[in-house]
Amino acid sequence: MRIMATLTAPVAGHQDETDQLAAATPIKAPVVPSPEDQPTMTVWPEAAKALGLSRSAAYEAASRGQIPVLRIGTRLLVPTAALRKLLQLDAA
Repeated sequence: MRIMATLTAPVAGHQDETDQLAAATPIKAPVVPSPEDQPTMTVWPEAAKALGLSRSAAYEAASRGQIPVLRIGTRLLVPTAALRKLLQLDAA
């Protein structure tokens, strides 16, 4: 118990540095190419990275219908236009 308290005790000045880092770090928008440049993308790694998902989470979301996919044989492809719409990257 005493070790746990020692490990979790705040370090003086640490919170200020964390706040400064968070304020200085811009949030990046997902990178999804235009449908004209790339009509489809793979579920893993392309669409998963744009959505911030792990490999297994991306395939689970695709199987549940949460990510729009085209199945060609065993391959799952995500239409770029549908992904951009899902992420609200294009004007409605």
